[in-house]
Amino acid sequence: MESNAEQQEWLDGPGYAYWHNKARELQGDQPVFTEEMVKNMINGTNGWGNTNWYDMVFGTGTRTHHNISASGGSERVKFFASLGYLNEDGNIDNFDYTRYNLRSNIDAKLTNSLTLQMGVSGRIEKRDNPVYSADPNAWHNIPQQIIRALPYAQPYPGNRWPDIQCGYSYCPLWLLLRWLPFMMLDIHVPITHMSKSNF
Repeated sequence: MESNAEQQEWLDGPGYAYWHNKARELQGDQPVFTEEMVKNMINGTNGWGNTNWYDMVFGTGTRTHHNISASGGSERVKFFASLGYLNEDGNIDNFDYTRYNLRSNIDAKLTNSLTLQMGVSGRIEKRDNPVYSADPNAWHNIPQQIIRALPYAQPYPGNRWPDIQCGYSYCPLWLLLRWLPFMMLDIHVPITHMSKSNF
């Protein structure tokens, strides 16, 4: 089983709205979020949501590894064979890795002065992952997207986007949601499938 060592806690939609308004008030600006907007967040209505992106994206991964080998022979012929299987389901959806590997050796003493050695090894692997990486050093990685995602957004809004007043103009909410982590949710991004064989 694999999961994050440290679980992060984030503000929910209403909490975000409260502290955002409070910060604006301290600067002498008008609040952005109204009571009606907060009610919509709580109820998930009119395009508003109350999404815990961290809990939605991160889960528990699994790792399975099996290996079987055999060896034997006689004084003149010896053999060794090994088969392996590895499967990893990441703690983020669509991060999956599967590998099969084979190794085989045969040593045959043909004469007192001539020995034949033959070895075969190879692997077949399949790796699935979204467009963006989970590597914390990668550009626009998934943890960064979770941090940037706004908790008052619905994970699958469809064509329904609420409007809020921002600054001196009235701007559509989708302009503010430029960092939504839809790309790691399975229905919003093409998944990269890579199969590889080495023999």
